[in-house]
Amino acid sequence: MTDDEKKHWDQSGAKSYLQYADLMVVERKRTLTILEKLFAYHFQQRKGLTLLDLGCGDGFVTEVIRSKNPDNIFYLMDGSNFMIERAKERLKGSGLFFLTETFERYLAKSPDAGKYDCVYSANAIHHLDWWDKKRLYSKVFRELKPGGLFINTDPVAPASDRSEQWQFHLWRDWMRESAEARNLAVKTELINCVPSEYKRRPENKPDGLLEQLQMLQETGFRNVDCFYKYAIFALFGGTR
Repeated sequence: MTDDEKKHWDQSGAKSYLQYADLMVVERKRTLTILEKLFAYHFQQRKGLTLLDLGCGDGFVTEVIRSKNPDNIFYLMDGSNFMIERAKERLKGSGLFFLTETFERYLAKSPDAGKYDCVYSANAIHHLDWWDKKRLYSKVFRELKPGGLFINTDPVAPASDRSEQWQFHLWRDWMRESAEARNLAVKTELINCVPSEYKRRPENKPDGLLEQLQMLQETGFRNVDCFYKYAIFALFGGTR
């Protein structure tokens, strides 16, 4: 998130996202459960670790991980003052550090080499262009301890126009089914326009999944893989 995007996010985008995230982000809760399980599989001893939540939003992802792994240190970073305040309301207790900082400012700083055991991010990195994604993955790699884990769950760009059509259909179908299951009165025309509105917004800059997996490998990450994908929403990462 750049400084200009931060202004918009604080004013309106954040509130809208929080209101509709579970409906708009395909399998949001399932994906975060998988993220937490990957964390549990990787670390045999899940105490005394230092974790960084990049683009933490209201702290929902950290809450999922912390609920089962409380005896760790969590840093939560977001460029939105509104989101940081919501995260503070959601998360209480010791071992929590909140950082109001955009990706732009984060990338401008020298890395804290070997500071974190785990870095994770949800639905945030797609706001960066290709070059800044590359810079971010490089910085995350340098900030991870040897053997550290990086997991990103994020929208990715389809490989072709035809693939985009299929994946947008999957996305619309999932939203309709999710709304029906929750007895939400959401107009079909509103659901149908979500993918095109997402694509239209200039702050959304997704890159392809395969290209980002290759980027992680070239950066030096090991065990790089995609662990889950539904429509344009993917969960991927690797270890240092």
